Amino acid sequence: MNRSNEIYNQRINEVINYVNNNLDRSIPLDELASVALFSPYHFHRIFVAVTGESVNNFTSRMRLEKAARLLKFSQEPIAAIAYKCGYSSTATLSRAFKQYFGLSPVYTEKMEK
Repeated sequence: MNRSNEIYNQRINEVINYVNNNLDRSIPLDELASVALFSPYHFHRIFVAVTGESVNNFTSRMRLEKAARLLKFSQEPIAAIAYKCGYSSTATLSRAFKQYFGLSPVYTEKMEK
């Protein structure tokens, strides 16, 4: 791997960590680009090249996977989990969860406990 690719990978990994630490809020593309030290346009192209998915798809997937873990391993109510994962309501989380996993988070929560 050449030096440029190493730098790109390091910067994108910084962004991935940043996203994972801030899943409870919407993060503007400009903010993520500044974490990576790229222009917004260049950042988005590099992010897709390195991760294979868009920033929005990546962030949505991380939020849903975090919600699934919390539903399975915590005793928190769905409303608290929705908020922690950046969803404005339980309905918003439920729609996204069902679309991604094929079942509702309420069913998953009851099934796992």
